[in-house]
Amino acid sequence: MRTLCGHAVCVVQHLPPVSSRGPANRTRPNLGRKMGSYRRRRYVSCRRRMEGDGDIKGSNDGAEKESEMTTQAEKKLEVEQQARGMAGWVSLYRPYSAIFKLTELALLPYNLSLPQLHLLSVLKESGGILTTGEIGRAMVKASQTITGLVDRLEVQDLVERKFERRDRRKTWVRLTAKGQRKLEEAMPVANRLAKELFSVFTDEELRELQAKTDKLRAVAMQRLDEALERPGS
Repeated sequence: MRTLCGHAVCVVQHLPPVSSRGPANRTRPNLGRKMGSYRRRRYVSCRRRMEGDGDIKGSNDGAEKESEMTTQAEKKLEVEQQARGMAGWVSLYRPYSAIFKLTELALLPYNLSLPQLHLLSVLKESGGILTTGEIGRAMVKASQTITGLVDRLEVQDLVERKFERRDRRKTWVRLTAKGQRKLEEAMPVANRLAKELFSVFTDEELRELQAKTDKLRAVAMQRLDEALERPGS
């Protein structure tokens, strides 16, 4: 038994000592380190992609905002340019046209049009007599238009013509007594309507409106005079 036991002991003693970790355990630390390194790389890669997507998204958001601001600025500039073009004229013409038609309706009982009333008032303000050319400049009307207005007023005996002896091309127009009475009857009606319409403005707004329209009229009249002085006009 001793020999056997000794032999057994000898055999056991000559066997290579078995590590408590074993072969499988010897590979696990290396595999764990590899898996840890792989996970770290995946995490870093995902994090970088996320950060990159955030940068791209932020860049896209900034580009969209800049594009929107540019579009708004372009629209504002377009509106301003339109206001200085035909749109500006239309904004003046529409209220003028509406006021003109309303006044024409109010003057129907007096058998007068608004231009005829205007002509009578121009004569009254100028001392009762003007040439057709002077009336045309005051009313900003062509000579043919003034001739037609004078013809219709003369039929009603509201004005009368006086011809220049030395120059038959020069015609004077004089306000008659009947024309004076007609003006005194019709003008209060037109004034009352105008006051009602312009009541939407405060006194300050009305003064500003008159100042601006006077400024515009002065520029337009200057351009008109220059155009009429050109050869062939």
